[in-house]
Amino acid sequence: MEISELAPRVKGQERSDSPLEAVIPGEVMATYCWEEALTVYCRINPSHATKITGSRLIDEDSSLHEAAERVLALMAGQHPDLVMKEVGRWIVNEKEGWRLQFRGCLSLIVAVPPYVVMVWLENAGLRGARKIASSLPRPFLDELGKPVVPTLTQMVLTRFGSDEKVIRGFTCGSGVRSYSGDIAVQKLEEAKVAAQFLDDPLAAIREWARGEKLSLEHEAELWHQKNAERYI
Repeated sequence: MEISELAPRVKGQERSDSPLEAVIPGEVMATYCWEEALTVYCRINPSHATKITGSRLIDEDSSLHEAAERVLALMAGQHPDLVMKEVGRWIVNEKEGWRLQFRGCLSLIVAVPPYVVMVWLENAGLRGARKIASSLPRPFLDELGKPVVPTLTQMVLTRFGSDEKVIRGFTCGSGVRSYSGDIAVQKLEEAKVAAQFLDDPLAAIREWARGEKLSLEHEAELWHQKNAERYI
């Protein structure tokens, strides 16, 4: 089937001169076909492909917005400026940007070089920093147990970390983690990691570390109690 044959009947619209832009995968073709088509198209017209893909980041269909993230993450290797521009365009969108903020865009933010994000922030300013704060990569310990603040996180928080909304977004946006086994022990281990950053030079990192440590220790205690009740 030719790509031109995929021009859809979309919500009563006329046939589009740009089929991929008008296509709604859930109605016209399987999402994986749409993803493959965009992956190919990005080699032909990366600018247009980025816009088409970016528009699906706010889609309610989780399989579709996840496919869009994968395509954009792939494109970021060759066209980081285009990808950051498109992600930024949607995350600051007054009407639909909340969807991307709520889900987070960590995979896309870290797919582009930190300097590209900072160039975007030069134009987006404090408003942009507030929008991406929850998606910044979190501090961690390297293989030698040394505390590491990711370069992008350090750059953004150095520039905008005095703003309360940026701090709140960063400290509250750690995301959902999966656990198995002794969850209480794992929570305490994570609390120990956070404690390594209590004396970080950046105030925003110190605040994140304090909140993370207290929260994890509290959750660990709740899991200890829950485990103890099982044997009563």
